[in-house]
Amino acid sequence: EKDFPIQLAEDMPSADAIVLLGGGIGGYTNYPYADLGPGADRAWHAARLWKAGKAPVIIPSNVGAELADIKLLMDLGVPRDAVILENKAVNTEENAKFVANLLAAKNAKNSKILLVTSACHMRRSLYMFRKYAPELECIPAATDYQALPWKNEPFKWRSLLPNIGAFAHSNDFIHEYIGYWGYKIFR
Repeated sequence: EKDFPIQLAEDMPSADAIVLLGGGIGGYTNYPYADLGPGADRAWHAARLWKAGKAPVIIPSNVGAELADIKLLMDLGVPRDAVILENKAVNTEENAKFVANLLAAKNAKNSKILLVTSACHMRRSLYMFRKYAPELECIPAATDYQALPWKNEPFKWRSLLPNIGAFAHSNDFIHEYIGYWGYKIFR
């Protein structure tokens, strides 16, 4: 995460599109609202960037985007006509390939995009986009930081004890580390 420091939406450069990588939001056909999970900051940050005028459209990319991301984006004030759906990708490699194809089909092949995903997922995401969509200029717009230290919080011995939250964060980082090197070696 340290490679992708926090940047305010207002301080980000302008782009042609905001690409929102899926994750952290569930969607169900029998429930009218998005079901927020730990990565829901991604959609929140994409909406924040859009509201700051950083790009005219948001492209949510994942198989569940229609039932999840779009609902939350609309709840956050993004109009449906500012959203271009990519709803076939099931992994980061497909995100890159399918977004590149979508933009090429719209004669926007050489677009500049703000790539929104969790900070711990950004390295792998940038790798995939640079490999499978080299014509896109990708600007990292990281969010959903998990390893930020708390400001002005005194040390507590209790923080050295194992807890379920720490195990969950460790799982996320191990997943990203293996995923990055797996893509790098086998793709």
